Amino acid sequence: ALRELVPSRNAWYSQTRTYVVAFVVVVSCCICSMGVPGRRVSSIVNMAPSVNQAGRRRFLTRACIHHSRELVLADGFSRLDAAGNAAALRYYLQELVAADHAIRLGGSKGIFLGADFRVKGGHNSAMYKAGCVWRENASDCSSVLMEGVASNGINFLFGTFVKAIETVLLRYDPTNAVPDFMDL
Repeated sequence: ALRELVPSRNAWYSQTRTYVVAFVVVVSCCICSMGVPGRRVSSIVNMAPSVNQAGRRRFLTRACIHHSRELVLADGFSRLDAAGNAAALRYYLQELVAADHAIRLGGSKGIFLGADFRVKGGHNSAMYKAGCVWRENASDCSSVLMEGVASNGINFLFGTFVKAIETVLLRYDPTNAVPDFMDL
């Protein structure tokens, strides 16, 4: 009689069936948490290296701007001489182009699938389609300084930046050792 009476007097939270139901719910949540993201492994794997290279690309752009400014000014206040600034500018430009290729095309710097080949996201429309998607009014691309911005995307601006840095190297590099970094 005591064996039947004790289990019937237990509270719901100390009964065996409560623990069985909780175990089934936890195991099913674990299975779903492994199965659902499994379809997006490529984007999950690419997330950290892509963000890392995007931040690195921003740093490298700023470094190119800094060293090109120092190379053009040549006012003697730089820590490097003209040859040092030119060498640093060449290095940073080469790394910038490599980081950009890794982000767009993948296959290097830890990025397996480049942004050009991903199905979702607005990368390709921002990079290659006409318009200025970075502005509030994307149809207004008027620029006094640069003609043709309206008919090209951000990739055009990146190519123009690289060509400008190469022009600075051609004009102000005392060694004139300028490799062709990128076919645009």
